[in-house]
Amino acid sequence: MKTPFFLPLTAFLLLSFSVIHPNSRHKGIMNVEAKVIKEPFVNKAGNELDFSEYYIEVKQHTYFIKWSESKVQQSDIEPFVNKKVKLKIEVKDGLWDTDDPNMQSRIGKYAVIIAILSK
Repeated sequence: MKTPFFLPLTAFLLLSFSVIHPNSRHKGIMNVEAKVIKEPFVNKAGNELDFSEYYIEVKQHTYFIKWSESKVQQSDIEPFVNKKVKLKIEVKDGLWDTDDPNMQSRIGKYAVIIAILSK
């Protein structure tokens, strides 16, 4: 039985797109109303370090904000800490602390902020 032409082509395209960003899986771009949370970073030894991490709370989910992929800076979001703000975000699943798969990193769902929709 001959394989239809489109099957190998479809498989090739799917594999090609999954290789573009092997360290993150996209969940889609969406506009949300979220509460911005700022927390001090605590290392594995339980010591609080001299910088903070930011999260957004969307409905019943809390997402780490990955600044290296975001289109806004921490200083842009700072006025909204502990407040609700309308954001355009993309939720991804992958490495939080680095883009290098050979480095140690926390892993899971995170948010990339594309734009602040309310000022």
